[in-house]
Amino acid sequence: MIIYWGQSIIIGFYNFIKILNLKNFTTENFKINGQTVEPNNATKYKTAIFFVFHYGLFHVAYLSFILNVFSFDMSNLIFPGIAVTIFFFDHAYSFKQNFKEVTKKKQNIGTVMFFPYARIIPMHAIIMLGAYTNESIIPFLLLKTIADLVMQAIEYKM
Repeated sequence: MIIYWGQSIIIGFYNFIKILNLKNFTTENFKINGQTVEPNNATKYKTAIFFVFHYGLFHVAYLSFILNVFSFDMSNLIFPGIAVTIFFFDHAYSFKQNFKEVTKKKQNIGTVMFFPYARIIPMHAIIMLGAYTNESIIPFLLLKTIADLVMQAIEYKM
């Protein structure tokens, strides 16, 4: 769970960077405080800041649950730390390779902002359902795999 949480943080970080670097985007069906907005820099910055705080608060809450419910020794974080570090560099490489293509495409800023939230559904479901035992790993992995496949399909479609 802690590795998945770390990966979600990294995905959120790169999504924040992606939002800030959108050049040509739409705001169709996207509102801020119930108001329609124009596809301009002010909208881009407000969206990026909202995303960081909202997505970040979810992850602070998840970390609290993970640390308080799943028992593990903090000294055993070496493997998760290595796994998350490898994921960070892998994601950085992928982001750099696709940066020009991603920022060139005309995308809906609302879709870009909400995209990483699909990733937190498995973590949220396991925590909210109270499946805090070792038996929760199978449902978690199934939900995680489905979420990752759906995200990948949507991303390639965008």
